[in-house]
Amino acid sequence: MVNLSNLRQNKQDQQGTSGLDSSEVSALSGSGTSVFDTLDSLPNTGLTAGSKALVNDVNRLYISDGSGWYNIDLNTGFTPYWLTEPDATYTIADSQTPLTVTAKALDSDGTTPINQSFGSDSAQYMVSVTNDSSVFTFIPKSADSIGIEVGAGNLTDSNGDFVYTFKWSDGINFVSKAVTISYSPSSGAIIPYGGSRAISAAGRQDGIYLQIDYYSIPTTGDAQDFGDLPRTQRSGGAGASNGTRVVITGGNLNNLSSNVMDEVVYITTSTLGNAQDLCFLNTDRYRHETVSDGTLAITAGGRKGGTSFTTIDEIEKLTIESTSNGTDFGNLSEALYYTGGWSSSTRAVFMGGYTATYDGSSFLTNNIDYVTTATPGNASSFGTISAGKVQETSGVGDDTRAIMMGGRKQGSPNPSQVEEFIQYITIATLGNTQDFGDLLGNYSGMGTGSDGTYACCHAPFNGSAATNIIERITIQTTGNSTDHGDLTVNSSYTAGSAGYAA
Repeated sequence: MVNLSNLRQNKQDQQGTSGLDSSEVSALSGSGTSVFDTLDSLPNTGLTAGSKALVNDVNRLYISDGSGWYNIDLNTGFTPYWLTEPDATYTIADSQTPLTVTAKALDSDGTTPINQSFGSDSAQYMVSVTNDSSVFTFIPKSADSIGIEVGAGNLTDSNGDFVYTFKWSDGINFVSKAVTISYSPSSGAIIPYGGSRAISAAGRQDGIYLQIDYYSIPTTGDAQDFGDLPRTQRSGGAGASNGTRVVITGGNLNNLSSNVMDEVVYITTSTLGNAQDLCFLNTDRYRHETVSDGTLAITAGGRKGGTSFTTIDEIEKLTIESTSNGTDFGNLSEALYYTGGWSSSTRAVFMGGYTATYDGSSFLTNNIDYVTTATPGNASSFGTISAGKVQETSGVGDDTRAIMMGGRKQGSPNPSQVEEFIQYITIATLGNTQDFGDLLGNYSGMGTGSDGTYACCHAPFNGSAATNIIERITIQTTGNSTDHGDLTVNSSYTAGSAGYAA
């Protein structure tokens, strides 16, 4: 008489799917066994090798090897097994290259296993998954899409890992393997206060504009029309972003210093159209700076309207996704306008500027102030600008480096010497600026935008006229800027920022 157990053992040995014999099954019974109503209710994570589970609806006992569950009742069929087992880790090369993984299982009884594979919660924000039989294709989402999810709080970091569990079941038993997949979008380090779509809002040349332009930071090329600011022309405003929304703060209407605004408007960077009203600043101001840590817009310095041209030291904050008005944050170390600024996710820096008083020889500063964005209070000294005293410099960067581009140095009786220098600081480390490179020309009063890898400046004033120039640098690689393209109009003193396009 043929012993069925021997036949099964021989078959298991051939396939490499050896199970447990009856003595081992007996040894596993007893206390310490968890009970579940259905097979699907068996946990898939946090497993410990040797854990036992009784499933009521099939009346079977299972044991875990630490990654899956296996039926140990030898009166039933065999557990599915890997024909092509996936690796433990994979890396998605870039946002343009899908990852293909083959994870093929067979069943000892000849039945076709059912695919029950699944991903961790973060996977849905980073990839789309398709499956053709046992071939799984992970289609990476764009840097823009991932940046939006970071900004929305669905992902804490754009560059990271997610877990995908390949699981095949024969209806009773299953084989599974949890795989870690790494993906860093090709556009670089996503920042929650920037993005691949740069914005240039309003500004002035011979006249004042209300037009908003946009262009792609990662891809060289010319700008296109985005929409318009509401109501009237303005210049001397400032822009900041949380990745999905750019706010434009203050400015002066129709080039009249007596008509200064406290208005804050916004655009959604992924949707072309006109700007919408958001809220009001605590103080009307123009020729100021506004930066963002991804949640808050921090506005510093500038001038009030009226005949006195009052230069101010006030710093205020507002929440970019809120309609609440700006509130007091603290004060700069001195009253300044035309200061340049940038912020990481934790610290904002303000560089140079035109001081409150004019004494005939020294009315610019080379000081750098900083604040911790989450903690309202007065600014502290960060260091100095090595290139000297300067105003109308433009700030940009990423989460580790703040870069100042161009500006005007001391002249008599007014600052007239327009500069080509680019300098940088490491935001987390107090100290003076270091040389980065040079712009293609001598410029001041530019708008800027960053996607975390590249930074662009646009609409510079060349000392005598506004321009439509766009230039670009690689943030973590020192060197001179390169030509990027052109805006749709000549302009200067625009409100610049960047956000995501999808």
